Amino acid sequence: MLYRGIKKCLAIKEIDPDINLYILYRDSINCSSYPNYYTRTQQKEIRFIRLGLDKKPQVTNVQGNINVQIKNPYPELMLNLQADLLVLSTGVEPAKDNKILSKCFKIPLDKNGFFAPADQKFNVVNFKVDGLYLCGTAQGPQTTEESISQGYAASIQAANFLDRKKVESLGIVATVDEELCGGCGLCEKHCPSGARDLDRFKRVASVREVLCTGCGMCVAVCPNGASQQHGFQKEQLLSMIEAALC
Repeated sequence: MLYRGIKKCLAIKEIDPDINLYILYRDSINCSSYPNYYTRTQQKEIRFIRLGLDKKPQVTNVQGNINVQIKNPYPELMLNLQADLLVLSTGVEPAKDNKILSKCFKIPLDKNGFFAPADQKFNVVNFKVDGLYLCGTAQGPQTTEESISQGYAASIQAANFLDRKKVESLGIVATVDEELCGGCGLCEKHCPSGARDLDRFKRVASVREVLCTGCGMCVAVCPNGASQQHGFQKEQLLSMIEAALC
């Protein structure tokens, strides 16, 4: 993680201000807990070098000295750094079982294989599926402080959920017109909340209202128009458009 490398470099600069330090990175995400880190690195003259995707750094031993050859994409040029010490930062990879859990609970993964929360900025411990909560490195690299704070938030959300006397569904849940439903299974496949069931014998889909979040995905993928959503039926939308045009 980049911020750990920054933290260590700042500590080294406190011991020896004259030492030359370089941080090689590919992607940069500034953690919310450390908003002034980059400013401090500029003040301490710690240099950042971005790495390209097409060529990895080449490390060689030249007469007992470490030589690091880097292709810097912006601007595109080759750099050779003579170093006394080369330190590798440990990366964070998603768990191998994430894909299995994602399919079991119908919860999304991001492009890197970590669990994706309902909102990356404002709602980082909730999924769109009610009753499932997220914290720590399950959603990506986190600091210890962030993991603890998210753990507290997730536990409070879970306690509030368990304390409910009953579970209420939203008023905008989806419905199915069984006469139009062809049992293709597209709604079940694309439902992010796992709120769809398909009767394999009757070839008709149904909605588990308590799980439905009213996202409208089933309505969008239904080829027969059998899936509709309360408050957003085609007749209602057309009436709204006609009223707006009059």
